[in-house]
Amino acid sequence: MLGAIIAALLLGSLMLGCDGPEPAQAVDTVVSATPEQVPAMEDSIPSEAAQERESEHEHVVGALETYRYWAGQDPDEDMHVLNGEYWASAHWTKEYELYMELKFPRAKDFVMGRNFKRLEHWQEMHGAPDWFDPPESYQVWEGQLGSLYYLHPKKGHLFIFERQF
Repeated sequence: MLGAIIAALLLGSLMLGCDGPEPAQAVDTVVSATPEQVPAMEDSIPSEAAQERESEHEHVVGALETYRYWAGQDPDEDMHVLNGEYWASAHWTKEYELYMELKFPRAKDFVMGRNFKRLEHWQEMHGAPDWFDPPESYQVWEGQLGSLYYLHPKKGHLFIFERQF
């Protein structure tokens, strides 16, 4: 009933602004239905088949392609892309998850120049690819949205986990 009154008031104010006819009177209408008369709604949880179809629209790539998506260019000559995995959703928000292993002389400068926060405790990665296994002796740096950067500053060895959601 309140919804009908609000709708009538809104319609009336719109019509008054347009010099139209007088607004119609609000009518109280109550409709009752038994469960048999209500159409069945699709389950809000997608089926496995629907999830598989959705995952077909996601994009996963290998090491060099991962670097290219991440940096927007090919790696420099002194940079070695050892491993990489990039996943992107088909969703318009451009959600992605990136795992990458790099070795290059400027790895320390890269991490230090990004305003990352150095963590004092080790961060275990769950759900990462098998190759993403930085030693506990590496420094751990945290970026935005929980992104993690595992660095051996002297070797220039860097494991990167980034995500956007």
